[in-house]
Amino acid sequence: MFVHAYDFSVKNSDGVNFYYSYVSKDDKTVAFGGQYTIGKTSCPYTGDFEVPSSVVYNDVEYTVTQITNTAFLGSKVTSIIIPNTVTNIGENAFHTCRQLQEIKLPETIVTIGSGAFYSCYSLKSITLPGNLTSIGGMSFYGCSELQTITIPAKVNIIGGSMFNGCTNLQEVNILGNVTNIGSSAFSGCDNLKEITILSQRPPICESNTFLRTSTPSVKYLYSDVTLNVPSTVQPSKIERCKVPFILADMPEVPDASKGLRGVFNQISEPLFSIALNSNS
Repeated sequence: MFVHAYDFSVKNSDGVNFYYSYVSKDDKTVAFGGQYTIGKTSCPYTGDFEVPSSVVYNDVEYTVTQITNTAFLGSKVTSIIIPNTVTNIGENAFHTCRQLQEIKLPETIVTIGSGAFYSCYSLKSITLPGNLTSIGGMSFYGCSELQTITIPAKVNIIGGSMFNGCTNLQEVNILGNVTNIGSSAFSGCDNLKEITILSQRPPICESNTFLRTSTPSVKYLYSDVTLNVPSTVQPSKIERCKVPFILADMPEVPDASKGLRGVFNQISEPLFSIALNSNS
């Protein structure tokens, strides 16, 4: 059961209560959130929604720097704009926002908590900010309409089940030196067509990282997936391993039948079809 507490609320121009929690009274910063217990009361936020960058309470102006855990959980918002004062998005912040189609994240965002966009069924695309350093596990679990994703260069770990069940995900671009890909991170992404990884060193993959759920009897995944790697990656690594990944539970060179198989293209330039940043 999710329960979220708050320190104060202020009505907006439409008479809807906006809820806030103190981050630092000294610095006059707050986190924007909601107030409800799942199964008892619903999130009051709906439609096209813009998170305020500041709020005045008891004649003191506070800057909004965070989105709290479960802030929009289960809400009926269709689009969200987050101001460039915000640096952190909490765990399960937009959990089961099933009507959410669009969200604009500012370049100031550095962390996204686990389960942040869990089961946002209608979300077709999202641009992750270039300053992002951390994305929690299961962040996009069950986002079945998501088609493309670019992991920014400062992110080093792709958490467990991060894109599990993203059945329409077709293209993944990993721009940085990702060192680990968590368990079941891309499990059930049965329409995946292309993966691009800029890292010179293959990331470690945990169990079932690439597991085709539509054909569970097949132990390897995505034999028709194209993997793009930098031209500077030694061909011997590709030829010997058949896969670009070092499996965490296999100290020896992995067998092709136990990992990703596909068409291996060496790329000479780090060019991608998806824009990394958006300041709008």
